[in-house]
Amino acid sequence: MEALDPILSGLNPPQLEAVTTTEGPLLVVAGAGSGKTRVLTRRIAYMIRNGVQPWRILAVTFTNKAAREMGERVGQLLERVGVTVPVQSLWISTFHSIASRLLRRYGTEIGVPQNFTIYDADDQKTLVKRIMKDMNLENDALHVRQAIHYIEAYRNGSLKALYPPYDTILEKYKSELSAAQAVDFTGLLEKALELAPHVAHLWDYILIDEFQDTNHLQFEFIHRLARPHGNVCAVGDDDQSIYSWRGATPRFLIEFERQFSGAREVRLEQNYRSTGNIISAAGHLILHNTTRRPKKIWTAAPSGEPIYFNALDDERQEASWIVSRMLEHNARGVSLDEMAVLYRINAQSRPFEDSLRREGIPYTVVGGTKFYERAEIKDLIAYLRLALNARSDIDILRVLNKPKRGLGQAAVRRIRELAGERSLWHGLHRARDERRIGPKITEFVRLVEHAAALAEKRPPEDVLGFILEETDWLGMRASTDIESITRVENMNELLAAVTDYSDEERSNGEEPTLQGFLESIALVSAEDLSEDDEDTEKVWLMTVHAAKGLEFDVVFLPGWEEKLVPMEREDSTEDSLEEERRLAYVAMTRARRVLYITRARERMVYGRTLRTSPSRFLKELPRDRIKILSRRKPVTHDPETLAEVASHAHRHRKKSVKSSSYKGSSSNSPFRPGDVVRHKKFGTGRVVSVDGSGDGARVTVNFRGIGQKVIVASYLMGVDR
Repeated sequence: MEALDPILSGLNPPQLEAVTTTEGPLLVVAGAGSGKTRVLTRRIAYMIRNGVQPWRILAVTFTNKAAREMGERVGQLLERVGVTVPVQSLWISTFHSIASRLLRRYGTEIGVPQNFTIYDADDQKTLVKRIMKDMNLENDALHVRQAIHYIEAYRNGSLKALYPPYDTILEKYKSELSAAQAVDFTGLLEKALELAPHVAHLWDYILIDEFQDTNHLQFEFIHRLARPHGNVCAVGDDDQSIYSWRGATPRFLIEFERQFSGAREVRLEQNYRSTGNIISAAGHLILHNTTRRPKKIWTAAPSGEPIYFNALDDERQEASWIVSRMLEHNARGVSLDEMAVLYRINAQSRPFEDSLRREGIPYTVVGGTKFYERAEIKDLIAYLRLALNARSDIDILRVLNKPKRGLGQAAVRRIRELAGERSLWHGLHRARDERRIGPKITEFVRLVEHAAALAEKRPPEDVLGFILEETDWLGMRASTDIESITRVENMNELLAAVTDYSDEERSNGEEPTLQGFLESIALVSAEDLSEDDEDTEKVWLMTVHAAKGLEFDVVFLPGWEEKLVPMEREDSTEDSLEEERRLAYVAMTRARRVLYITRARERMVYGRTLRTSPSRFLKELPRDRIKILSRRKPVTHDPETLAEVASHAHRHRKKSVKSSSYKGSSSNSPFRPGDVVRHKKFGTGRVVSVDGSGDGARVTVNFRGIGQKVIVASYLMGVDR
């Protein structure tokens, strides 16, 4: 009976149509919070339950985390209808993981060896820097980043042509990769695209999640795979396309019918995540974009709380005010895990970190230094990679003198001479006869060869244990300095990670391999959140880009000012402005229950305090959905801004107990009206009024020669009169 069917029950009519329309090309335009993951997982389960072999379905996601969750949900759905599917038979993965898996199996058909090494972003920088140095080009960090930017833009199709010297750099770069039997992240897609005609027969159905985030390479890969059967289902939302800087474009979603003739469209427009006020405000904002598929997101949920807007004096006060609101929500039962600050750029995190530390609130910064990006971890991984592929010059150069062996730049130059046009590994073998450096090189070669022999017959944790023992890096235990202790802890953590990988593989009936472990960490995408300290409640701090796909009960959006939201760019165009608006839309729709938007009237920029103007996006929000919390007229005189409306509303509304300034005395207040206080920037002044209590109280102070400023109490010092 369909009503009781675990796969189809509970779906609204458009969701049901998207799940059961399995033949031919289908575009599912899934608005924010409209249940697209539910549609994808149930569609896969529906096809398998109706006779499609699991391995004939290819589902592509953009993060490993999403792929794992999707696979688990499909398995659970099928179990409920009595169908058992081995996890390893499901092709649910990211573009890069799928490409790697295909190249390991079939790459020899296009000349890619099975034991190729995957070079990450740091490896790419190292190699490009060396090539630019050899070409006598400026090769500082800025010029290397610029070269990589243009090279990658060309490779992913967002740049039509490369001009000198970048064309030469790319040619040499690809040649070096080939010589080292290595493939970088973009190369995985390039090689997979080349391989596509050889493997298109593997699948009868293709599903792509987050279709608006595909770039040219990814789209062409999918297009070629779908040619034999045309059964391609793309799920996405052009209003959430925010990755143009890495080649993604909503064009493929907007023009889907042109690429796949006879395509059907299903719109998922009911939002199940957010309150009515949040959905209405975000919907009004995104309507100002002209390049988009028409859709109207709605919700059956109550209107809920209004969207709160406040203009604070500076970024420190902005952060302190937001942290105070967090404490209020936490006192009312909202978990810290359900609160997030979403900013436009990472540099905005500092004042929030300071305020959270002062209040003793645990937090995590998403996008900080990740575990596998730490220097000592990358060194050990380089050794592990050499155990599988000793011809990787990048890895040889990274660890040849780590720990120190007395093999400096002069030794490297001699090894290069001996290598000639071949890999450094060949040069190392020839250098063993050199009088001065020979014994040290022999020691290094023996270590790598022994590790390689172990990798063929022992689990990866044994290989890592051998390397740690032979290099004596854990001899740092004897040191008491913080840096050494931290490095030892990190190395032990890597050993734990390898062991966990092996245990998981064995529990799935698979034999753990060093190649499997390295692949599992090489393909962890930037969007995957760290799962450290899962048991500790903590506030989330992250950019809007990092928040894509996440949701929280309470969301704070700071910095809604011109030049920040929207971000000012040298090459600003209408397209870039529309992407900035999409970013704002994505930020707003991360909130389930409560949304705060703030701005600072002044902000520190490159060491200078500058006045700001309210974001143009503020006046694109519906006035009837916003509650203004600003207490005084802002520095701008734009009559159309919400901040100006706040000043007007403040003059005409009846003050509530919460919003009125404190005029009397309180034992909890750090200062009282009439007190003389000192501020390190504004000097000495007299307290006019106090709003709130404790160190987070907002104190209005009349400073000599400056006038009134509202300062958080913790930034003031009492002065004896």
